[in-house]
Amino acid sequence: MVFERLRGETSQQLGEAARQLGGRLRRHQAELAASLVAAVERSQGLVAQAEEDRTRRSTELDQTVALLERAEAALVAR
Repeated sequence: MVFERLRGETSQQLGEAARQLGGRLRRHQAELAASLVAAVERSQGLVAQAEEDRTRRSTELDQTVALLERAEAALVAR
């Protein structure tokens, strides 16, 4: 009888521990998923900013090349 009671109590304790662990795991998974979504959103913003920077630098370089070509043409024409 004592053995059955101990077994029952142990079973209840294990059941409760399993429920608590399951809850913790679900919360952890939800937090992890939210963190991953936030990281993806931040990376998308960084990629967009990098593309804007690349476009701006490319335009600046094109303008510099055009200026140098005009300066070279002016020097050759003299």
